[in-house]
Amino acid sequence: HDAALVIRGLRTLPLRLQRSDESAKYLISRLENHPKVERIWYPFHSSFPQLELAKRQMRGCGGLFSVQFKTDSKEKMEAFVHKLERFLMAVSWGGHESLIIPTIGFYGIPGRQNPPMPWTFVRFYIGLEDPEWLWEDLERAMGEL
Repeated sequence: HDAALVIRGLRTLPLRLQRSDESAKYLISRLENHPKVERIWYPFHSSFPQLELAKRQMRGCGGLFSVQFKTDSKEKMEAFVHKLERFLMAVSWGGHESLIIPTIGFYGIPGRQNPPMPWTFVRFYIGLEDPEWLWEDLERAMGEL
């Protein structure tokens, strides 16, 4: 049964990866000039230090990218994360739904060291949803920052 599911999924994999890649690029283009965005981490972004290497080695980058937001308040960052309605908080990249992993969720855990990334850092995976629909959600949530 698992093999049949893999074969079924492989039939549409190129289309799903293309959609995820295109949607991520669209969202990055909207985020890159937003006043609440400090920095974008994405191999095909003009600010990426190894952009030329990425272009030589890859045709696309899929739906993964990270954003460091501008805010001086952990409470505002948490409010932003909780305001998002169209992104699930999960770590399973590659599915049909868009996901986030906010670093703020790993700060202040008793008995654990804080992560090396700042608490304003969020990892995104963009799924198959309409990118404008996702942008509306991001824009609304950034109002909390």
